[in-house]
Amino acid sequence: MMNHTGEKQYSCPQYGKNFTHTTSLNAHKKIHTGKKSYQNETSNNQIHKRKHPENTTHTGEKRFKCEISKKDFVAPPRTHTMNHTSEKPFSCSECNMSFIWPSLLNMHKKIHTGKKPYSCSECGKSFAQPAGLYMHNKLHTDEKSHSCSECGMNFTLSSNLNTHKKIHTGKKPYSCSECGKNFAQPAGLYMHKKVHTGEKPYSC
Repeated sequence: MMNHTGEKQYSCPQYGKNFTHTTSLNAHKKIHTGKKSYQNETSNNQIHKRKHPENTTHTGEKRFKCEISKKDFVAPPRTHTMNHTSEKPFSCSECNMSFIWPSLLNMHKKIHTGKKPYSCSECGKSFAQPAGLYMHNKLHTDEKSHSCSECGMNFTLSSNLNTHKKIHTGKKPYSCSECGKNFAQPAGLYMHKKVHTGEKPYSC
């Protein structure tokens, strides 16, 4: 039964970790017991696939089932079952951020090394992660696929479109702590604050 309040009322008796759903708790327990949260349909099939793993891969037959989501898989769903536990066992030693997969941790670590191996072929600007390069490349292609339904303005990023839409709502959620003036966008507040600091960002 789903807990609509978001309260984590199901606790692991061994480690004291709390979970919102019983399914997450059960999946978590199997990590300590070593029990796999997936099953093959028959033990004979399991033995056969260990000897001939290529049979399942090439035929595409889904003989493995996740006991939690009841989804079927061609191969043992080890990575899939981790989604049910909500655990992030791979932690960064620099900033303590945690990740579900070691590949995400390795990608994150590049931020701390200062290395930026992903370079833009257009302008040479480098990035620590491929996602940064991907978003940057859109500036060169001038791909503006996100359109405002109110005024028709186009934006490269959906986040920029969402920020722009606040102009049409009339809401001004960004307030100056010095004088109380409100702004629809954070950029407006940022530029306004320079009035109080005396900073002149643009010089002749």
